[in-house]
Amino acid sequence: MDKPAPTVAARLLVVDGEPSVAADVGSALEDLRCDVVAVGSGAEAVEALDGTFDLVLVDRRLPGSGCSEVIRRARHDGVSDVVLLSSDRAADTRREVLRLGADALVHKPIDPESLRGVVVPMLESDRTLDVIPELPRILVVDDDEMVRLSVEASLEEHYDVAVTGSPYEALQYLRTRPFEILITDLMMAEMPGLELIRSARTAQPLLIAIVMTGYASKRAAISSLQEGAYDLLEKPLTPALVRETVAKAWRSLRYRLENRRLLVSLRRTNEELRIARDAAQAANRAKSRFLANMSHELRTPLNGILGSLSLLEATVRFEPGQVDWVRQARESGEALLGLLSTVLDMAGAEAGVLELSQEPFGLAALFEDIGREWRARAPRRELQIDLAEDLPPRAKGDPRRLRQVLDQLLANAHRFTTEGRITVSVRTEERGDDDLLLFVDVADSGPGIPPDELERIFDRFSQVDESSTRRHGGAGLGLAFGRQLARAMGGDLTATSAPGQGSTFHLVARLEILETPPQNVDGGPESGDPAAAATAESQGNGQAPGRAPETPRPGPRPAGPTRRALLVEDEAANRRVITQMLSLLGLEPTAVDNGLRAVEAFEQGEFDVVIMDCQMPEMDGFEAARHIRNLEAEGPGTRIPIIALTGLALEVHRGRCLDAGMDHVLTKPVRLQTLRDLLATTSN
Repeated sequence: MDKPAPTVAARLLVVDGEPSVAADVGSALEDLRCDVVAVGSGAEAVEALDGTFDLVLVDRRLPGSGCSEVIRRARHDGVSDVVLLSSDRAADTRREVLRLGADALVHKPIDPESLRGVVVPMLESDRTLDVIPELPRILVVDDDEMVRLSVEASLEEHYDVAVTGSPYEALQYLRTRPFEILITDLMMAEMPGLELIRSARTAQPLLIAIVMTGYASKRAAISSLQEGAYDLLEKPLTPALVRETVAKAWRSLRYRLENRRLLVSLRRTNEELRIARDAAQAANRAKSRFLANMSHELRTPLNGILGSLSLLEATVRFEPGQVDWVRQARESGEALLGLLSTVLDMAGAEAGVLELSQEPFGLAALFEDIGREWRARAPRRELQIDLAEDLPPRAKGDPRRLRQVLDQLLANAHRFTTEGRITVSVRTEERGDDDLLLFVDVADSGPGIPPDELERIFDRFSQVDESSTRRHGGAGLGLAFGRQLARAMGGDLTATSAPGQGSTFHLVARLEILETPPQNVDGGPESGDPAAAATAESQGNGQAPGRAPETPRPGPRPAGPTRRALLVEDEAANRRVITQMLSLLGLEPTAVDNGLRAVEAFEQGEFDVVIMDCQMPEMDGFEAARHIRNLEAEGPGTRIPIIALTGLALEVHRGRCLDAGMDHVLTKPVRLQTLRDLLATTSN
């Protein structure tokens, strides 16, 4: 009784110009849970092969060299089994199987039982190739007892040999026991030897066959080879000839089995790598979503805290002690924001979402601005900035990221230099037509670092003094991320130091030289884009922990008609804070709490600027911005500036805002001075 076909799960690629062929294959193998992928040409097959298919069925009549190219690529990608599909039932088709490098042949139109008889053993054999026997197991079939005994006597000393006089009994053996070599008589009363070979291959497709005959002829030899026989032995047989033929056949089969095992192993490895890759990509996507949500959820309450404090400083007269309390609260909030920005940036870099911009900026202006800011923040420490005389006036790179690294180095220098001088030395070196290396040394007069600790300080969460009584704070993230940014900018961040002699941090970054000054710069920063500068300043990513913003002052109200602002923010606290900021800056605000109401308000009123939160219920800011732009396109009105208000501080979200039709990006927490500067650019 035949064993039931095993249940398998496999991926099959069907390459045939007739779509019905793939449907027939899928229908015939429906119970085997096979994933059948269909393509119509050799080119499509080569593109589809990715090392994850268990078996390929390819039409022999593909145009040109399509069939052989598909088989070659399938072998290269680790596919262990290839089946030719052919509607040509001519006698030489089985020889074509061997010539083209395939393993079996199935005729069209496809007979389900014939297909299963070929495919199922192939798929199962892939799971039994992990162990290849040292010597082959041999089945001898001949209805002449003397021949059987002679062959058995020739082989049994060295091999595991089973003998039978019945082809049908031989098929029973083949369905229940594994054999590597079949030796069969060509002419038998119950069943011809070639028919036995065909049936045997259905049960064990890797079997190698040797035919014996007492009527040797050229025709018999050709027929045997066409059926896939390895060799033809003419009776009467000699023991030496039998042993020699079996040894040659086993060497050939063992070579094929080893290659097949390697191909199966390669395919399994490719599949494991594919699964690992997909899992890693899914984890990165989940991590990116988590970072976006954390950025929004943490920056949103910080916006309410820091915004309220800036309003208090700008509008309330405090007693001297109260001023210190507000200042301390603001500085603590800024320190928390700086730490949050560094953590999110580092996690974003690991998730592959850290991007560097390429924009023009003034080198000298950047360092002069840094000097002014840090002298105001730490007036008791002397800061000296030495710029090389041949410093190019302008360069192209990411000034925000560069400043982020410099701010971290200066924050460290101020933290560890209780008295003395901090020196920043800047020089450049040209390395080609437009290739510029920037060298910045930040030297302090602090306690210094032991030589064996110089590399460890660049490890995340690592500090020189990790005791519970350490004098200096910090999370141990800034230098690690600073080095990561420096290397992303084509350079590096290193340090030299000695205990008691201070420390010097060496920053190298690769920039591009810009010889031609920008045109039409109207009093903005040297980047040529005041709005971009205000946007970058608002993001907080470029700030070191503890960085203090400018003292906010509302300034005079603008002359002329009052500008009307539409504020769209779903958080009530933030809505109140930003509304007060807008009023303080001389604008007339209208506030709504979701994108749907923003679109309705825009249709009913006239506004000079829209400040749009990105993540909101009902309708988010991206969709609302697109609706507003569509409304503008339908009417004669001018384009109204839309400022994105977002807690999504990662670089990729800026592009999403601009793609939705927004003009500028203002990242929470919002500072009064930054909001004033950005609104000034939208009024031009």
